[in-house]
Amino acid sequence: MAKTPQLLDRWGNPVSRGKLTEQMPMYGGIRSPLSGYPADGLDPLSLAAILRAADAGEPVRYLELAEAMEERDAHYHGVLGTRKRSVSQIEITIEAASDAPEDVKIADMIRDWLRRDELTEEMFDILDCLGKGVSFTRIDWDRSEGQWQPLRLERWDPRLFRFERSDLTTPRMVLQDGRESPLEPFRFIYANIAAKSGLPLRSGLERQRCLRQCARPDRGASR
Repeated sequence: MAKTPQLLDRWGNPVSRGKLTEQMPMYGGIRSPLSGYPADGLDPLSLAAILRAADAGEPVRYLELAEAMEERDAHYHGVLGTRKRSVSQIEITIEAASDAPEDVKIADMIRDWLRRDELTEEMFDILDCLGKGVSFTRIDWDRSEGQWQPLRLERWDPRLFRFERSDLTTPRMVLQDGRESPLEPFRFIYANIAAKSGLPLRSGLERQRCLRQCARPDRGASR
């Protein structure tokens, strides 16, 4: 009897089909939806401390600061939003791998999925990585007709993730008890669209804005 091929994710981790349909609450335990406000009263020294902590693998205050920067700077918010909307509304073209009936069938199935009205909003959320450097999106799978097909893509709070301390590039999820775990294979879309080369958390547009504020002590980043 032929063995079922073992699926692997992008990091080589084996996929467990059973776990793909398990419920995964975003918040619970030590994971809270409440955000801190590191931008309040921020000065260059405390800003530098936030950036150094993020570089060392503790990104929570940096991510909260990045969120505040998008909310408080109307010009930056508008420019970043325009980028996200422009990309999320681009028409996606799908070409079959060959003229074989099976390849054509697969291409048609993907085209049908991409016509979902929700896709533009989901793409907008994935593009949160433009500012912060990273974004995490959970895939909810549909098995209603015996197939494996993404039902929806849900943005997850980037504060719920860290990076492997040995390389600061491999993402890990913070569990409800505070332990860190590799991402469940085929459960998350991890996006890292870098504005510059380097570590993921140092590659977002907001990082560059923070550094500019550090270099100009006459202007507070909390503006």
